[in-house]
Amino acid sequence: MASPKEGDIGTPIEVEAVDENGSAVNLSTETALSIKIVDQTGLATTTSNPTVALTGDGTDGKFRYSTTTAGELVAGCYQIEGAYTLSGGASKKTSTGTFIVDPAL
Repeated sequence: MASPKEGDIGTPIEVEAVDENGSAVNLSTETALSIKIVDQTGLATTTSNPTVALTGDGTDGKFRYSTTTAGELVAGCYQIEGAYTLSGGASKKTSTGTFIVDPAL
């Protein structure tokens, strides 16, 4: 994922679900997706369906949220974590990651 810039709209923020062997989890039968983004002050924002969507058919384990407003991300470091519920009812989380939002010039 390329670093988003402050004020960007439509920037995808992506997570990947992998199993204990590092293989992609097949999310094609998922029933719920959400992405939690925590800014540098500790303020958490959780987005879920329909603003969070699979990046393809779900077999690659990837899902994303795309920013919708210019004020959504300010320059700094963010933590991110995805959560998903499979059709059998099992709720899981992705590993926690980080991403940087670059300042706009």
